Amino acid sequence: MKQFGFTRSMRLVDPGDFKQVFAAGKRASGKAFTVLYRSNSLDHPRLGMAIPRKHFSRAVDRNRIKRLIRESFRQWQRVLGGRDLVVLSRPGINQRSNSDLLRCLEGQWMRLIERRNDS
Repeated sequence: MKQFGFTRSMRLVDPGDFKQVFAAGKRASGKAFTVLYRSNSLDHPRLGMAIPRKHFSRAVDRNRIKRLIRESFRQWQRVLGGRDLVVLSRPGINQRSNSDLLRCLEGQWMRLIERRNDS
């Protein structure tokens, strides 16, 4: 099952990479999340997350959202192509169930696949 792993090479870790996505990335918005994306020179996508303390006062709530995003990304990474992605949470998603949030993320990934030629 290594093909569906989430290694360090699959993450945006450098602040410069985040800045590039925020500055030149395109936006796909949904009910619970906004995804900023731009193409990269790699053959696989990389994921970054911006889950602010303002939306979730407790660390356990922020971590739940991050786990859901990582798991969803891990399952969809093969079809997302060579892009850098930053997932931003929207206010009020703390009241949504895990299954609802996963459906929202699935919708976001499907939009990104449709926009493959845009990046």
